[in-house]
Amino acid sequence: MTIEIDQVLHFKITSGDELLGKVIENDDEYITLDAVVVVQRMFNGDSYLFTMKPWMLQQFEVKEPKSISIAYDHIMAISQPQSLVFEQYLSTVGYLSNSSEMDSDSEIDDEMDSDAVGNLINFKPKNMH
Repeated sequence: MTIEIDQVLHFKITSGDELLGKVIENDDEYITLDAVVVVQRMFNGDSYLFTMKPWMLQQFEVKEPKSISIAYDHIMAISQPQSLVFEQYLSTVGYLSNSSEMDSDSEIDDEMDSDAVGNLINFKPKNMH
């Protein structure tokens, strides 16, 4: 999936969530997005860090991402993402899209470390972000 910066918008919705998504369709009542992630900010000493993850469960669990429509009544603000945020968005969407291609439990097992403690599983990191 090719995504250009002018196709992606940054939203603040009434729940307080901040979303990034590729605009697919736009009408009077709804905006339809693909590859939607929620942005979470954390304060770390004197700087902010942010993480991105799928906004809705299983959106990236299929070969083709499912689109999501959001009513304009639930959107408080819309802007273009900053270039640094856009680059992280591309990295996140790429990672999530590749992760969805795991077809079997054995492939998932190969990604996990064999040492599990209680109900915690140690994952081998692929990339550091």
